[in-house]
Amino acid sequence: MRVSRSALFVSVIWCLILMAPLSAFAHKPLFEDHVSNSLSNAIKIADPQVSYAIYASLTTPTDVHVYALEVSKPMNLHAGLLVPKAPGYEDFYPVYALAGPGLPESKVKLPIELPPGYGAIVISGKPESPRPVFDEPFSRTQYYEGIPDFDRQVSQTGTYYYIVWHPAGETGSFTGVVGEQEKFGLKDLIPVAKAIRVIHSGQWIIKRGK
Repeated sequence: MRVSRSALFVSVIWCLILMAPLSAFAHKPLFEDHVSNSLSNAIKIADPQVSYAIYASLTTPTDVHVYALEVSKPMNLHAGLLVPKAPGYEDFYPVYALAGPGLPESKVKLPIELPPGYGAIVISGKPESPRPVFDEPFSRTQYYEGIPDFDRQVSQTGTYYYIVWHPAGETGSFTGVVGEQEKFGLKDLIPVAKAIRVIHSGQWIIKRGK
C-alpha cells in the first residue's frame, strides 16, 4: 500500500523524538495558541522549510485555520493533511489550500479573501471505502489518508498561506503537515514533551460533527 509523504513525515517526527538524541529531533508538533481564522491573525511559521505537524480542530461549520509561511528564497513548498482514525472520521475530508504571490487563480471558492496578486491551489481528497489507514508506530496512533500531498517549487518571495477548512461545514480534528527539513533544538524539549502527552491521550481529538 502506498503511504503518503505526510504520513511518513508524522512517523519521522515520532521516530526521532523517541529514538534519537535531541540534536537530531525533527518535525515539531504544533498546537495553536490563538484563533487563526484570517490572514491578519494567522499563526506564523517563520521557516516553511522546517517540518511541522499541526494538531488542530475545525470546531464550527464556518471554522477556518490559517498559517503564514514566510518564504525568503526560491524553495519547494510541501504540505499535507491527515485526520485521526477515530469514530466517525472515516468520511471526514477537510480541504486545504496553499495561497501565495504568483500562484494561479483558484477555481474553488476560498473561505477567506486573498490580497491582490495572490492565487491559490486547493487540495481535496476523493472518498474511498475502505479508507486507507496509516499506522504510526512510534506515537501508537493511526491516521486516515486519502487527501493528496502538495509539492511545488516557488520562486517569488513573500508570505504564503496554508489554509484548512471544510466546504460543507463539517467539524473534526486534523493534522496538518508543512515543511520538509528536520530541525530540533534543546529549546523544543519541553514543548515536545507536553505535546507527546496530549497526542498520546487523544485529548486533541474532538467529536466528529456533520
